[in-house]
Amino acid sequence: MYVIEDGLFTLEDKATNTFAKDESFAEMREAGISHTGQVETAILESNGKVSFFYYEDDKVIHGMPILPKPYTKRSKDINSEGYYSCTYCAYTEERAQPGACPRCQHEQWVQSINTKRVT
Repeated sequence: MYVIEDGLFTLEDKATNTFAKDESFAEMREAGISHTGQVETAILESNGKVSFFYYEDDKVIHGMPILPKPYTKRSKDINSEGYYSCTYCAYTEERAQPGACPRCQHEQWVQSINTKRVT
């Protein structure tokens, strides 16, 4: 099952997608990942492990932080222009105002980051 495609969480039917976001974050941190923009694809294998395929360093995109401290700063409010990520699906765009995510319609955002993966 695909968990992430092109740096975004898949939006599959919740009945078939039982892999929780907290589990995803833990797996990503164990792999040295700090935000979704470092991950091109993540696949939940039949043995329960997640396989990660990374963007090359020069192709890393802005993404949703998955480390606890930055992620807890999520909010429906956006007070300054910058890159923000939807906390539900990780859709990321430059924005200056709050509102619904154009991909999943959720309204909670967190300031995104763009750093290379540390291996």
